[in-house]
Amino acid sequence: MNKVKSPKWTSSSTAAYSKNSKDYKYPTPVLEDTDKHQLVSFVKSGLRILGLIVIPLSLSAGLTLLVIAEAIGIVEEMV
Repeated sequence: MNKVKSPKWTSSSTAAYSKNSKDYKYPTPVLEDTDKHQLVSFVKSGLRILGLIVIPLSLSAGLTLLVIAEAIGIVEEMV
């Protein structure tokens, strides 16, 4: 009886083709921590809302909050 082989996982970002059609190499799945991602996203959204509320009161403080929120958005993509 023939055994079915599971795919060989590699660290490349694209699937590699071998001459033997059974030897496809697939990229490794990247798992993210959804709890951390969600928390960072909520903090970022809260700062954006707060920044927009503060803009009429103090333009510099509101813009500072929006810039911080965007920096947190960059961190969010790495979590």
